[in-house]
Amino acid sequence: MTGEAPSSTASSTELWANHSDAKRSPTPPSLNVEKQVLTEQIRSVYMQSPTTTIGSLVVGAVLLAIMWNQVPHSWLIAWAIVLCAHQGLRVYHYLSYRRATPAEQGDARWGRLYTMAVILAGCIWGSAGALMFPPASFTHQATLLVFLTGNVVVSMLALSAFAPAVNSFVPLTLLPFILRAIALGDGAHFYLAVYAGLVLIIALVFGRNMHRMIRESLTKRFENLELIEQLERRTSELEVQTAVAEQARREVEKAHSAKMQFFRAANHDLRQPLHALGMFGRALGERIRYPEVHRMVEGMNESIRALENLFNALLDLSKLEGGGIEPHRRSFALRPMLQNVARDFSVEAESKGLEFRFKALELFAYTDSILLERVVRNLVSNAVRYTRSGGVLLACRRWHGQIAIEVWDTGPGIAAPERERIFEEFYQIGSPARHSTKGIGLGLSIVQRLTQLLGHKLDLVSRVGRGTLFRLTLPQGEAVTVAAPAPGQNDANRDALEGKLVLVIDDEPAILEAMKAMLSGWHCESVVADGSDAALEGVAQAGRYPDLIIADYRLQSHETGVQAAQRIRWELGVQIPTILITASTSSEHLTDAETADCFVMGKPVLPEDMERLMREALSRST
Repeated sequence: MTGEAPSSTASSTELWANHSDAKRSPTPPSLNVEKQVLTEQIRSVYMQSPTTTIGSLVVGAVLLAIMWNQVPHSWLIAWAIVLCAHQGLRVYHYLSYRRATPAEQGDARWGRLYTMAVILAGCIWGSAGALMFPPASFTHQATLLVFLTGNVVVSMLALSAFAPAVNSFVPLTLLPFILRAIALGDGAHFYLAVYAGLVLIIALVFGRNMHRMIRESLTKRFENLELIEQLERRTSELEVQTAVAEQARREVEKAHSAKMQFFRAANHDLRQPLHALGMFGRALGERIRYPEVHRMVEGMNESIRALENLFNALLDLSKLEGGGIEPHRRSFALRPMLQNVARDFSVEAESKGLEFRFKALELFAYTDSILLERVVRNLVSNAVRYTRSGGVLLACRRWHGQIAIEVWDTGPGIAAPERERIFEEFYQIGSPARHSTKGIGLGLSIVQRLTQLLGHKLDLVSRVGRGTLFRLTLPQGEAVTVAAPAPGQNDANRDALEGKLVLVIDDEPAILEAMKAMLSGWHCESVVADGSDAALEGVAQAGRYPDLIIADYRLQSHETGVQAAQRIRWELGVQIPTILITASTSSEHLTDAETADCFVMGKPVLPEDMERLMREALSRST
């Protein structure tokens, strides 16, 4: 496989991968940079082949076992043989690629081979959606969908560096299942088809933007290396040195500006479909009455939450780089916050067979409680994720006149040369490529930036093969009194939503449908509209005042959710509690909402957070 001469011109695969970026870039990268970027993208996906191969075989084996009594055995055996043969071919390609010299690995034909292999993989998994679709068992249909959507989400993260791969695999995997579900024609299968379709769209959009970000990062990296080489060759000419340095500065500023522009666009374009997907997932869960299927739907919703967490990590990083986060320090009780973190991660730890311990004194800290919780969650998540045996300890104690929050684990440890690099963006120990099952390498980068922003000290102690300790040191605060909830308060709010009329205002039809379905599951009545005019008409037809308004901030005809809510309140003469949902982090928008006495939620909204805030808004109104 190494005897073929490299192509002297850009291949169709290369053009496919770079087409969208070429249209946006005012100054296209040089051919040398293009070749280096493509080589790095291809190397990234090939280096993950062992993981994806093992994962495909394991998932395929589990799926065969589940479907063994539901599908003809001859079909399953034939499918398994094709899957194993395909994985054998991928192993052969991987070994051939590893044996090739760096110059040979730069040949674009490796990208064409990988794309063809991924297309074949998509056909194999797509055929599972058609062949393993037992018409008589809705439980097994939902199980099959869980496997396919999980495979798509993981593959989207693993393949996003190489656009042709993710653009081929995602639709080929999900479309056959969607067509089978639609063909059955009943309501439950329609929800399955809608859910799978939304996952398909989100995966393609998110994969495209992830690819764009990775490609832009690699392009700037090689362009800067090229500029450095030019600078070294011309050190004898001071004027040329100055010009090149100025150009490098402008390129860095341009790269930062492009990156921030991407995150601003992602802040709106990706939050919208993620928000709708979460609402649909919750609505589907409310309607399923079979315990087995309900667990499957909960698994789907867990995948949605994982995608939301990944997206929020990327946005957190962008806001930290752009100076969009301001700490709000106050004194607060530390133990309750740490208990919440311990509770959330103890279940995950126990599912891996780990012992999770929590020890904390009753101490009061002086810092930003929200940012501190994000730091601790990232540290504990990292410890649970990388520890295979033993346990994890979250502790809090006094330390030289201050407070020390410590996260211990019995994981593989971190070698001395790696201890600085683990805080770099997208870096993972043990592999230059991102590991699809262990995030994308942003958690510790966010931890370092947040601790620097808060002015806290973060220490790392680790022994290879024994484990790791992260110690966060922060100042003590003054003791504060926390009021306990009144007796029976939770019981009084338990049925606070039943029978309430909720007015939903949004210019996205998918979000209106998702909200209507979700509110119905909570026994609420709803009126949906795309603006204040339609909202007033809907309220008139309902014949009663709404108990609550839920509005998107940006609406049609340059109307905002605040303006729509104020108009409805004025027309009806009632101060109706209002929740504003926004993808913006602008302080001007938040001030606008607070001035109008509105609650604010940022997209994507988790259904359980929406339900909690609705109860709170109605309770305050009463």
